[in-house]
Amino acid sequence: MKKAFFIVGAIIILIGTVAAVLLFLPGLQAGNTFKAANNAELTAPPNNSQVPAKPAPTTAAQPPVVQAPTPAPEPQYVSLLFGGDVMAHQKQIDSHKFGSSYDFKDDYKYISETISAADIALVNLETPVSGEGPYAGWPHFNAPDSIADALLYAGFDVIATANNHMRDQRDDAMRRTCSFLQSKGFEVIGTASDEDDVKYALIEKNGIKIGFVNFTKSLNCGYPDSAQPYVNCLRIDGKAEAGLEMLAAEISALKDQGADS
Repeated sequence: MKKAFFIVGAIIILIGTVAAVLLFLPGLQAGNTFKAANNAELTAPPNNSQVPAKPAPTTAAQPPVVQAPTPAPEPQYVSLLFGGDVMAHQKQIDSHKFGSSYDFKDDYKYISETISAADIALVNLETPVSGEGPYAGWPHFNAPDSIADALLYAGFDVIATANNHMRDQRDDAMRRTCSFLQSKGFEVIGTASDEDDVKYALIEKNGIKIGFVNFTKSLNCGYPDSAQPYVNCLRIDGKAEAGLEMLAAEISALKDQGADS
């Protein structure tokens, strides 16, 4: 009898335990659901916002390419040397005579190196060289041809021939002086051997073009029409206007040909 009661009690306890579990299980499930929801709220991003993208891996910045500056062009220079006046007074002519010939080179032995070092060396020759004697000094000059050889030896490049003594032996000697100097390799300015020739020079050195003109104020033996095509003189018929026009024309021609100065 006692055994039967014991069995019945155990069954009742088991039924109660099962009922309690069944009653508690929905709440437990609801609690887990609520906890999961809360966790989701804590980890979810705010409304209308996007999860920031993971930044792309960065690489080491490359230094900018720097080009070497273009070197500035070398400045151009021209050295100029001017000499004069080269004259031939009678004592000078006589002292340079050796037998039957004349030699003037010794006059330049101490300065030829300096003259030759210049890019352009110019000298004024204050005497015609007619090519024949008698050779004479003041007042009407006429020098031996060897005076030109001395100027070449000295290192001069340009000979200015428009001066008051250039017509001392008249037109033929003046024209011959120009052609003879040109045959030696000089640039001749101020006179011409032919009436169609120019009486200026344009010389390019070290990339620079330089124009040279040469005029005399007057001529000791006059400036007749016959001489005007062959020598530059500022005063024509006692007036300077026409001569200045000739000077302006030569300068303009040199500029047209590209003279820098």
